[in-house]
Amino acid sequence: MTGRLSLNEEDGSTEINRLGTGAELLSAVCDSRLPQDRVQLNLEDMPEEGSTLLPEYDGTPEEFSKQPILRIQHTRFGCGSVSLGVRVSHSVCDARGFLQLVEDLAEIYRGLISATPWETPLSDVFLQKPPCINSYLAGVKMSTEEGKKALNFRPDDYGVDQQPKLETFTSDKPVTGRLLLFSRKELDAIKAAASDSHQHRWASTFEALSAHLWLSVQRARKRYEESNTTNGTARQSEETADLLTSLDWRSSERLGLPPRYFPNAVSEPYVTASLNNLSEASLPRTAQIIHDGLRERILADQKDTLLWVAAQPDKRKISLRFRFNDKSFIVSQWNKLEIYGVCFDTDGQGRHMYPDRVWPPFTVASLADGLAYFLPTRTQNDGGAGGGDIEVALSLHEPLWDILEEDGYLRRFS
Repeated sequence: MTGRLSLNEEDGSTEINRLGTGAELLSAVCDSRLPQDRVQLNLEDMPEEGSTLLPEYDGTPEEFSKQPILRIQHTRFGCGSVSLGVRVSHSVCDARGFLQLVEDLAEIYRGLISATPWETPLSDVFLQKPPCINSYLAGVKMSTEEGKKALNFRPDDYGVDQQPKLETFTSDKPVTGRLLLFSRKELDAIKAAASDSHQHRWASTFEALSAHLWLSVQRARKRYEESNTTNGTARQSEETADLLTSLDWRSSERLGLPPRYFPNAVSEPYVTASLNNLSEASLPRTAQIIHDGLRERILADQKDTLLWVAAQPDKRKISLRFRFNDKSFIVSQWNKLEIYGVCFDTDGQGRHMYPDRVWPPFTVASLADGLAYFLPTRTQNDGGAGGGDIEVALSLHEPLWDILEEDGYLRRFS
């Protein structure tokens, strides 16, 4: 975490060097007082909806190797409340690894508080269960023949010199983000509607909610397009749209990685559907597209994909087959992570203190049209009645919000 990222000049792989250069800790003060009469803080209670509580980040290639891998901003409010904005480069870890890092930092912090310097040396403060920081591919060596065989494999989700890339896709659309709460009751209704009992087909909560959001957003996009098309030309049925999500390969049924595995362990599968079907199809059909697409990603193919990546002579050319454009949709599943279970401190009675509100702020980097994060709610940790609720952080082209509210399709199960 104290090093800097760089690109290997020979094969384009990302490396960490200059260890000890340092992480970055920022201290900030906000004179505003957070509301004390709320069950849970809202987005609008935060300065700039929380975006200023996160350390700044410059994603330009020129700054890539200069910025700290780990940045933390500590902000104290006028009421005494504190926020922690933690930022880690995605080149180093995924969401689960990120949460693990926060848990480890919290454990170290608690150890430092309880340690008495003149009785317990600070060097005795250590993690009970250190992370596994060696990547799955670390030390992989292939012969020339093995490398050729690996390169002959065609991954489902990755290619070389695919277009357009995320880095090259630009849009001048104004994009805004909102937090949408889906109750357990609403999610159960969506899941039931997305499952086809007659065909003996079922959909998980993730697949059902992803399909419902995808359909809802595409309906709104189609209505917006129709209202702003002067010639009235209908969209051709052969036009398609892609949905991108992620799969965690840590479990014993997949790659069987160590329990404390820290580096990236996700792949980015995508599915494709007709735009007309997305606008008009039933929810079960859309959920089935996602269901089938995810289950087509099998362990043998994932292992071959990893070897294909390792064998690439220039890894800078690797990109997703998923098409980044104004018709795409992206879902990132964080609701299985216990982000509200991180204990940073204890109160005067010795009770654990947990965060009140956790979410990825809507920043320039995350405000992409059609990007959704599925988040858990605080009731997941405190055992409240809303233990199965999901909060969705959704970014959309601004005019689509009004269409979604007028249409009523998005919240028709509430």
